[in-house]
Amino acid sequence: MACAHRSLVRLPLDVYTGLISEERSHDTPCSPEELRRQMCAKLKKFASPHYKNNTRGNNYFESVTTVGHLLTRTTPWTLLKILDPLLTMEEVQLFLHRVAKVCCPPPQTALELLQQSQQHANAKYLPTGWTALDNCLRGGIRIGSLTEFCGRAGAGKTQLAMQLCVTAAARCGQGTVYLDTEQKLSLTRLQEIVQHQHGNGQLRKRPRTHEYDDGTTTNMEPTTVAEQQQQVLDNVTVLSPTTMPDLMTALLQIEELVLDAQHDNSNKLPIGLVIVDSIAAPAKRGAESAPERAAALFQCAQRLKQMADQLQLAILVVNQVALERSSFGGGVRVKAALGTSWRHCVSTRIMMEQQQQLEAQPQQQSGSPFVRETARTATIVKSNLVGLQSVKYQIVGAGVVDAVEPPVARIPVVEP
Repeated sequence: MACAHRSLVRLPLDVYTGLISEERSHDTPCSPEELRRQMCAKLKKFASPHYKNNTRGNNYFESVTTVGHLLTRTTPWTLLKILDPLLTMEEVQLFLHRVAKVCCPPPQTALELLQQSQQHANAKYLPTGWTALDNCLRGGIRIGSLTEFCGRAGAGKTQLAMQLCVTAAARCGQGTVYLDTEQKLSLTRLQEIVQHQHGNGQLRKRPRTHEYDDGTTTNMEPTTVAEQQQQVLDNVTVLSPTTMPDLMTALLQIEELVLDAQHDNSNKLPIGLVIVDSIAAPAKRGAESAPERAAALFQCAQRLKQMADQLQLAILVVNQVALERSSFGGGVRVKAALGTSWRHCVSTRIMMEQQQQLEAQPQQQSGSPFVRETARTATIVKSNLVGLQSVKYQIVGAGVVDAVEPPVARIPVVEP
């Protein structure tokens, strides 16, 4: 897995352990933590010239802080000049070899990739907890791709996103990073969904362990219901980017969080779900022109796809809708917001709609002649695995569930 944006201070200590030869270590004793700190401080002060394709065509200088900068913008002789007298040329080459070994993927054959895909065949989907939608999607949100929920305000997009946080932690043993760009995430409602699903017995309670890279295992199963609820809420990391540059910075931070969770031996669950709620809010802030906004959206989509594929994450994006006049009949139809450039970036798109209906039956309590009901429908409008399908749903205390059809009144037949 290539991690070009991984910070040098986040590299494991194995890269720095034993880097200085034994003969020199007696003269200048230095722990791996101290060596990492000194090397990163020297590389951060160094500024490497990098050409920027701007209007003036000038060069600008950027410090070496990530793995991508280290491997592409420096040479062994440059590093020797920067890190002298900490490292020698042989130690510099050993350092570059270790960094490349940790961050660059080894070559694999087609047979190895096929065997890996068969081993992870049952772990390609993250269930949503909504039975009808999971059946339509062949198991839930697909891991390694982008899934979009779009709809009008009040359709239940955020409700379903919060429900995914609960099911990811309780059923699949995976943590969530929630990017709340509109600051509308209700932690009270999230806690309510956890309590309802625990009360209904929907959450898994069988023993569960997680194996880390060093071979150690940790029991991830809480003993009491209160600990189970606390574990779900404790494994939802909330970030609040407001603009598109902030969102791109947050995506780089997510990669570090995922990699740290893989080497962390605490009770934290490994991160397997990323939610962006919503993508339309930061895209509309700070963009001076439509081409700049389209370029920023394309860069964000490319980064999300790269994270989903390389880190094997299920990424859910919440989007708003826009209205356009249809060329046939002059009607108005609903489509996903942010234009054509974003519309083709996601792999699966689910349109959530709600319509209020008037039922011509009198209401006994208030005496009103009509009863107002809300019909909610979710339609898979884009997918490369399943066709166009629609399911009805309702929002209850436990989240988004299948709609319950009202009973049909039968008129007794009186024989003459």
